[in-house]
Amino acid sequence: MRITYSLTAADLVEANRFHYSRGAPASIRIGMRLAFVVGLVVVVSILLNLTLASSTQLTRSLPILLLGLFLMSLTTLFIPWAVKRAYQKDKRLHEEFVAEIADSGISISCPSSRSEINWETYIRYFESKNLFVLYQSPNLFNVFPKRAFTAEQAEETRAILKQKLARN
Repeated sequence: MRITYSLTAADLVEANRFHYSRGAPASIRIGMRLAFVVGLVVVVSILLNLTLASSTQLTRSLPILLLGLFLMSLTTLFIPWAVKRAYQKDKRLHEEFVAEIADSGISISCPSSRSEINWETYIRYFESKNLFVLYQSPNLFNVFPKRAFTAEQAEETRAILKQKLARN
């Protein structure tokens, strides 16, 4: 089966959101959640303290408040911003890709490169509303937008993925 597609910044943001919420190694997922919780606790604590303290406390508390806001925004704002920025800078990501999905694996080509990946290379996959994401390692994945597939091709791909990656 052959599909042709172009990636968008939204595709990569969606894939990375999943990665950092469920797909990344446990240590990274826990670290991201912990950063959010610590940031939230810091922000709430400082805001509660400021309501009970004098206005001079604000200048002392501002750096810690900003740190708390930064920790909270890491997963919700910073990562999507960084992914969009990387997409804008790397013009190779804007190219048209052609993927051929076969019994032996997947070949992906674009004007600047070509790769052939055997099924044994993939360790797992996930499917979202808009994407198929296939992991080659805990932090390396290929993104295939579902809009590139016909309904029949999407069903066939789903069946192939279940068969080839069932061990994972």
